Amino acid sequence: MLLPLRAPSARYDDATMSVPVRLGIVFVIVVGISQALLAPGMALPFFSDDLIYIVENEYVHGLNARNAAAILDPAGQPARNTLNYAPVHLLAHAAEWSLWGPDVRGYHVVNVLVHAVAVTLFVQLLALRGLPFMGAALAGLLFAFHPANVETVIWIFQLKTLLALALAIGALLAFPRLPWLGVGLFGLALLCKISALFALPVAAVWTWTAGSNRPEWRRNARWLAGWLVVALVCAVPQFAMFERGGEIHEPLAPDFLGVVRVLVAIGCRYLVMAFTGRGVSPFHEPDLDISWIDPWWMGGLVLGGFFTWKAVTSLLRRREEAAWWMWAAAAYVPISQIFRFLLPMGDRYLYFILPGLIGAVAFAVRDSWPALERIARARGVRLPDTPLLLRGAAVATALWAVGLGLLTSAQARVWRSTSTIALATSRNYPNGITAHRMRAYQAARFGDATTAARELRGAFERGFDAFMDLQSDPTFAALQGNPEYDAMLGDMAADWIATIEAREAPTYYELYWMGEAHLLRRELDAAEMAYRRSLELGGGFDPSIRERLMTITRIRSQMNPEPGGG
Repeated sequence: MLLPLRAPSARYDDATMSVPVRLGIVFVIVVGISQALLAPGMALPFFSDDLIYIVENEYVHGLNARNAAAILDPAGQPARNTLNYAPVHLLAHAAEWSLWGPDVRGYHVVNVLVHAVAVTLFVQLLALRGLPFMGAALAGLLFAFHPANVETVIWIFQLKTLLALALAIGALLAFPRLPWLGVGLFGLALLCKISALFALPVAAVWTWTAGSNRPEWRRNARWLAGWLVVALVCAVPQFAMFERGGEIHEPLAPDFLGVVRVLVAIGCRYLVMAFTGRGVSPFHEPDLDISWIDPWWMGGLVLGGFFTWKAVTSLLRRREEAAWWMWAAAAYVPISQIFRFLLPMGDRYLYFILPGLIGAVAFAVRDSWPALERIARARGVRLPDTPLLLRGAAVATALWAVGLGLLTSAQARVWRSTSTIALATSRNYPNGITAHRMRAYQAARFGDATTAARELRGAFERGFDAFMDLQSDPTFAALQGNPEYDAMLGDMAADWIATIEAREAPTYYELYWMGEAHLLRRELDAAEMAYRRSLELGGGFDPSIRERLMTITRIRSQMNPEPGGG
């Protein structure tokens, strides 16, 4: 990524146009172009996690004291139902629901606006840390129109990611000047998404690089302690929720070296996506069987080694770029699969990483220019004039942003419907869960229960156990009665039951689906117990639960008819 260079001594405010006006122009440009590029996906309906967080979440359907208290409770039903403690995120959705209810258009517009705010704050942060404003603006456009961000901006429930980044950058902007505001914004960012933790080590590196100024160092170090306390307070309930249902205990590979190869290969995939815009996909399901000669593993080893060397050397030399390498690294660690979760990759996970990578490259180029000039003079080589080089770098960066924008437009067409999302995922990962499910669906449409059961078994082996989705789909429901299909569905239900039974205090929704799983397996006593436990907690499925209890009574009466009955 080429960016305009600047002398380290240049000032942020050495231009005639005021900073607010410049930032306002950046915001308007990002909103306008983003709306145009993302237009195909701006009507995407609620789907997948949107249903859990918004549509089926009664706590966001009314802004009142009861719902707010439940959302703010670290052990409350909203946190347990979503397996995330992110009260600011849920309160934001509650505000949206009160404005436009189930109409998705308003949610999509809000996501674009918050994305533009995050980009604008990123530009301001780059400029305040020493880039010329034009260079900072071009770097912001590289981030704004990266195709990996399509998923984050279009997928409605990802408002949490957008808000978290905007608030985290706001905290970094406030850190040295308005420390109380910085602490508050950092806490709000964490209560949107815990991945905002990346801001803490970034602020710590800035404190380290200012080590020669002892009064400033001491002041910042004291406030960093406050950031650390806030981070610990917010991380405890979130980690508890992750342990509760988000973590997968099955290892990535059967041995330690195999796990290392997978981690390095995933990192290489992210770097290629970040720097080229290629390889994006709605749901990533890469093959985790990584050999010693796998190109992703070998490439990740080379790239990871190089970037680690850059990060360490710049940190030891107290250079600005060190903080941005730390930004990228700290944003990557939570999603690196060190803590395992179902989908090993996601476009949306790059949203926190990209600003760090872009900033690191920008400041590395800026800081290396004086050294290049010294080497050139020593060897009698004449470099291009600085103004000419600046214009060339600006044009190259602008063209790169345009190229990313074209890829973004193409990716937005993938996100125009749930069908196009599934098709793209199946095409990118033909052995993944989505591909297995689509092939099963096609087989079921033609009444081929054996093939459908085999494909669903393949999805099950890769982690899919949502038997309830199959039951509610009339295409699959028509296959009930086939021994292979029924056996596969029963195994999915059993897996779900085992997962819920392992939890100390199942939620209302978990108990409901546990009852459904037992009922599917004709385990009537266990189903009734799960349903009644769910009713005690109360929630949106109560009418369905009462109907299921009546169904259980009818089944029992058919199994054990009264004596003397006709």
